[in-house]
Amino acid sequence: MSKKNNKKNKGVVSKANKPNGGIKKDKGTCHYCGSEGYLRRNCKEYFVTMKAKKLNETSTSGLFIIENYLTTLHYSS
Repeated sequence: MSKKNNKKNKGVVSKANKPNGGIKKDKGTCHYCGSEGYLRRNCKEYFVTMKAKKLNETSTSGLFIIENYLTTLHYSS
């Protein structure tokens, strides 16, 4: 073998060493409603209540109030 061939095959992993499939994860239970099969971030009930709560809140982010009180004094001399 020449040096060229060694460099080409240096980073190659054979198919026998590659894992197939994946790690099976348990879907878990929802911390909001207690149902199994999904997490809170995917819960429909949680989404509905958070959306309703957000609509009822008054947001002041991005709102800046600048108050200027300008008075002029006239002096008579």
